[in-house]
Amino acid sequence: MQTETETEAVPADEQSKADPAKEISTFLKADLASDTQAILVIEAEPRVSLALGQMCKGPIVRFHPRSVNTGHMSEIAQGIKHGRYSLVWVDYPRSGADVKEAKLFSHLTQICQYFRLCRQSGTPMLLFGSFTQMKDGQLEDLLQDKIITKSYHQLCHFNEQVVKGPHASATCFACASTVPIPSHSCKCSSTQKHTLDWVGSAGKHKIRAQLCMAKRIVMILLTATGMLGSGRPGCVVQESLHAAEFGACPVSALQSFGLLHSTPDYRRKENYRRKEN
Repeated sequence: MQTETETEAVPADEQSKADPAKEISTFLKADLASDTQAILVIEAEPRVSLALGQMCKGPIVRFHPRSVNTGHMSEIAQGIKHGRYSLVWVDYPRSGADVKEAKLFSHLTQICQYFRLCRQSGTPMLLFGSFTQMKDGQLEDLLQDKIITKSYHQLCHFNEQVVKGPHASATCFACASTVPIPSHSCKCSSTQKHTLDWVGSAGKHKIRAQLCMAKRIVMILLTATGMLGSGRPGCVVQESLHAAEFGACPVSALQSFGLLHSTPDYRRKENYRRKEN
């Protein structure tokens, strides 16, 4: 758990000496030394983090996908081995946007390693993405080894669409998880026409549809693991917490009713804001 002193701004004469990787490692080691289980989330923007923060107790540690396979996450594997995480949620990264295309294979290799560690430690872990993304060969190997199960979730099952239109949505999301998750297949009539409304839709519509489905999966996952019903209404994740804005992959811990940040990048930003005010 963090203390108040950990959220104070870094003095100007010490800012140049701040080492994000070292501070993040120190934060995670402190987490390993505590008895409190955290929820680990790997996503580009704090959307699922917000949903989990409102539903569950304990700190939430969030990493940007670009942090995978870097020193920022060197302590994560040990944390999983020692059962320090009650849940691991990973968004499948967008190639070229969240993760460089050349690094996507190694990124997924590390995610698959987390799956194996979670299976060994009994930690629920879920990878959320599209129908096509879940066909990755490395995930197929995990499926063959019975490390994970897959589930498929069609928007039309919930009468949802990416963009409002006359036809049902053919968009399908998928999950790979260590905990069995029920699929949601199409239940439309045989005469109902479908359209792949994901293709060509604006980004804001895709984000809404993806988050809508992700929240449903979160509810199912928390119910399956017995974590649902211990939430903290009013818990907020700031949408400005983007790795691209701060120049480094941030780590955040949700506790009580607020968001405490541990990266020097956030501290410098807060220090600047205080001077403006």
